[in-house]
Amino acid sequence: MPRLLALLAISLALILDAGAGDRFERDDGDLGLEWLVVEGDWSINEGQAVNGASSEGPFPPGIAVWAKSMDSSAPYTVSLEIQLHSDAETAFSGIAFQLQENGDGYAMRISPAGYAQIVRLTGGEAFQVARQELHSIPQANSRYRLKLTVSDEGTFSGSVTDVVSGALIGEFTDVKDAKSFYQSGGSGLYARKGRKTFDDFSYEEQ
Repeated sequence: MPRLLALLAISLALILDAGAGDRFERDDGDLGLEWLVVEGDWSINEGQAVNGASSEGPFPPGIAVWAKSMDSSAPYTVSLEIQLHSDAETAFSGIAFQLQENGDGYAMRISPAGYAQIVRLTGGEAFQVARQELHSIPQANSRYRLKLTVSDEGTFSGSVTDVVSGALIGEFTDVKDAKSFYQSGGSGLYARKGRKTFDDFSYEEQ
């Protein structure tokens, strides 16, 4: 991850407080210095963060990390809004967290097929840690809020909420990865297959 390593020095200079976020309310262009692009084709488009805005497909996988989170340790909470633009089962989108310099870490993600997962990211592959069937199937062009908390004991708790109705459609409670646990790492945006848009990113250390 040469690009991520090169930008790590910038991330340390940007750590100004324990709570931060980004609503992406600025001119179209790249994500800016507050974000470290690990992979993908990320940009700001019409007030949202988008992976694949400049291509017509196939869309590249994408991870972008909030720079202020790179040197932090659990516990913390991160949340964001996502909008799906594909109904393919593997068109995942969600939160990357505990991300290491080499791109390994975790993601909490939802599928248009109607389930949410917490996965371990290792060597470019995703391995399921937990799965939860959602109470309703995510719809293309609808908006969902994902929220994830990482405890200092190494457990993950999360929720998926329909933004329009306010209904809680899925949650994880005290999930633990039996294989490994990263004590620190970055958090941010996660996208797999299909164009995704993200909004209202929030990060707060406990």
